[in-house]
Amino acid sequence: MKPEVDVFAEQVDEYLAEHNVLNLSTSGDGGPWAAAVFYAHSGRRLWFMSNPKTLHGSQIVASGAVAASVHEDCPQWENIRGLQMKGRAWVVEDADERKAGLRAYFRKYDFAEAFFRDDAPEEIRRSMQGVSLFCFEPELVLWLDNSHGFSNRARIHPPE
Repeated sequence: MKPEVDVFAEQVDEYLAEHNVLNLSTSGDGGPWAAAVFYAHSGRRLWFMSNPKTLHGSQIVASGAVAASVHEDCPQWENIRGLQMKGRAWVVEDADERKAGLRAYFRKYDFAEAFFRDDAPEEIRRSMQGVSLFCFEPELVLWLDNSHGFSNRARIHPPE
């Protein structure tokens, strides 16, 4: 059996660091749903903020099953590049895990920490009341790069 990989390949790690939006796909009693969220990552974990009462949040709480992508916004198929992933997500409740996730998130989005301060504008404080930190840990990661041919994909994780 191959050892568990705690980090992504350097190419994927850099790609995730250079991008901001994680496109989540969930499914449940409300049917399938998609949502875009800001994310940060550390190792193989992607951290994002959302309200567990949203449709995607409640579907994550109910099943944990998530598909996600990070990709280019481009006008031609040859320029499509990015990651396709599926795995598990959850609301972070463990204090150490929460600290690690918030550290990664606030390092990437320095403005976000101000949303949680007591001196934040009332409107922001109200909207942040129901927000939780989520963690997404992919079990399968594919790298898509059409510059090498139509639908050119390579399996990144788990290693083959």
